[in-house]
Amino acid sequence: MLVHEYGHTWQSVLLGPLYLFVIGIPSFTWAFLPCFVKMRKEKNIKYVDFYPEAWANAWGSAITGLPAPER
Repeated sequence: MLVHEYGHTWQSVLLGPLYLFVIGIPSFTWAFLPCFVKMRKEKNIKYVDFYPEAWANAWGSAITGLPAPER
């Protein structure tokens, strides 16, 4: 989990104030909006398949050299 969150940290460094709009809001809605929670469950879509999460995993793994979570 720390690898994933480290990736989000680097997204924030790169995007600065745009982070909220490019990563933060889409990530929050993907995680907590009931329609997306239901869709992920019904279609067996992983949480990390959405672009902000996949990007965080990729960067976190690349920078730390550790595997990212597959939740």
